[in-house]
Amino acid sequence: HRTFMVLPGLLLSTRNFEEARQMLQDFMNGFVYLTPEKLALEPWHSPIALWFLDALKKYAEVSGDWEFVTAHSRELGLIMDSLKRSQEDLKALGKDMSTYQNKDHLFVTHVKDREGEMVEMNALWYSAVRFMQEAEKKAGSTAENEYRVLGDQIKAAFNKTFWNEKEEALFDSVSEKGEGRVAEDATLKAYQIFAIS
Repeated sequence: HRTFMVLPGLLLSTRNFEEARQMLQDFMNGFVYLTPEKLALEPWHSPIALWFLDALKKYAEVSGDWEFVTAHSRELGLIMDSLKRSQEDLKALGKDMSTYQNKDHLFVTHVKDREGEMVEMNALWYSAVRFMQEAEKKAGSTAENEYRVLGDQIKAAFNKTFWNEKEEALFDSVSEKGEGRVAEDATLKAYQIFAIS
């Protein structure tokens, strides 16, 4: 995913759109022959997909090449469907449940030293949904409405979950500890830069 993290700075800021487009195309080529059924059997890594969608969004906005985006609506739809999986969906597939969506459509992630709903992952997810809303609008698709509703739900849940009223800042992560207890990490970390960007 680091490739997509640095793509805007290395290629878009220098207006090297052709190389950026090729990198994005190479990633999507892996989805050409996938059906939803086949995708369900594939291991999937949410961070990679979210950073890819972020890079694609910035590519379209900077280059104005929305035709490239709309031409890959099928592949993007498969990626978005894979990102919407709940813990129950993954359990039924016998897949790794380290990253999944909760009932509020926020990502829950379990990695070393951090767990729960992480601020940057959910900021990227919200951005990806709004990006898809715009892409579907430009394509004249009714799916625009679906993404609009989902985006509104994520926005409300994000603000409720991550806003630290006391410090007037964002929590780094929020996790459930059972019996209705919630652990909120108010530590100021670099991850929040991604959330406000």
